[in-house]
Amino acid sequence: MKKITILFALAFAYTTMAMPITRKEGKTQTKAQISEDEVQDSVQYFKTFADSLQKLIDTYKSADNDNVNSGLTTNISPYFYQLITPGTFYLQPIRQILTPNWKVENDREENIVSSETLTDAELSRLYYSHQALGSMYTFYPSLISVTEDQLTTDGKVVNDVDVPIKYEKNEQVDYSLAELEQEEVGQVDAIVRKPNFWTLKGSNSLDLTQNYATDNWFQGKANHYNVQGIIAVEANFNNKRKIQWDNRLDLQLGFQTNQDNEYQKFKPTNNLVRINTKLGIKAAKNWNYALSVKAESQLVPNNNYDKNGNKSCITDFLSPLNVDVALGIDWKWNLKRFSGSLMLAPGTYNFKYVDRIDLAGRYLGSDRKEHHSKHTFGPSATARFNWKIANNISWDSRLYWITNLHYTNIEFENTITFSINKYLTSKFYFYPRFNDTSIKNRMPDDEGKNTGTYWMFKEWLSLGVSYNW
Repeated sequence: MKKITILFALAFAYTTMAMPITRKEGKTQTKAQISEDEVQDSVQYFKTFADSLQKLIDTYKSADNDNVNSGLTTNISPYFYQLITPGTFYLQPIRQILTPNWKVENDREENIVSSETLTDAELSRLYYSHQALGSMYTFYPSLISVTEDQLTTDGKVVNDVDVPIKYEKNEQVDYSLAELEQEEVGQVDAIVRKPNFWTLKGSNSLDLTQNYATDNWFQGKANHYNVQGIIAVEANFNNKRKIQWDNRLDLQLGFQTNQDNEYQKFKPTNNLVRINTKLGIKAAKNWNYALSVKAESQLVPNNNYDKNGNKSCITDFLSPLNVDVALGIDWKWNLKRFSGSLMLAPGTYNFKYVDRIDLAGRYLGSDRKEHHSKHTFGPSATARFNWKIANNISWDSRLYWITNLHYTNIEFENTITFSINKYLTSKFYFYPRFNDTSIKNRMPDDEGKNTGTYWMFKEWLSLGVSYNW
């Protein structure tokens, strides 16, 4: 009964949609404008359709009774899907209406429905289904959104399977555990591999550079062309839980030829050895409590010679040596192309050592000329970042600030690298620096007196070979 109710509801919906609406002089008629003849025509149309519906219901009941008598509890018939799917223009309903003495066998080549196994009830059901579709095509063609050929081309209409599916029935074999032979396996040695929390990386380069530095540069004035080598090595530990330990070694050494001075044929330009180590204990997601140590000095002596051959030393190994020990908090970020860290240390201990006593006044101050070392305390901040501007352009930067509330030191070191290929690179390096710890760090005037600014600047442009690992 439930099936009959659903079918009746579907047919009534199509009946309502199929009732024609007459129009006069381009205007839609209202209920008051419909004549009695038109009402009778509509009633007659509904009766005709209701008779067809009753015949369809009787056929469906007959098919249900046949199935019940034969032991079937479900009437299986896929031929009503055309009535409930989105509006589709099928060929069989049109052929049924236009072809005298139409039979299903006439459309056998379409492979849409098979008549070999259809009962009389199923054929009658298919016939009335086609009549309902024909009414929809006649009165409401706007409801049609796709054709049967389009569905067939797109593969959405599944053809009948005429060939029965054959399968072989295999005997079920019951195995018991007792009947299964247990294979003896020899002794297995387990190998336990501890995770490696260390990351090692580095870069090496040999460059031809054009160099410029202001007259008050703390390592000596240098405007020239030279050859320099740069080595940077990092060894970082991260156990992915609480502890991070970052270590970095920077070595820079460059020389220029000095043909104008017979006493010094080669003069060092870039002259640096710097060690950084930072131990962090995780405090939050990207924040660590950190202890940082930085030590910086020169690799080789840097001397000046006057016209008479008198030598004066500007810097030497451990002259000066700067050591900063900072305790604070460290913030790290790692975005797609931009990564770095920022460490804020409210308490920083600065130790400055000068091995050569003749340079003590230059780097420790006039009040420490007879001493080798100096100790100060104050806040500091260190920021490092790497920005991959493009696939072959990167920017590495280090910003360092420290003060003891009397003197201030600011360093802003930048290297922009242009990768031409895997081994050939071009670099632009610029290094603004501020240091008011000594009057000798001031820019000299025309008379050679240090009366200018404490700001100093260095830059170089290079082309060379590099190797990253």
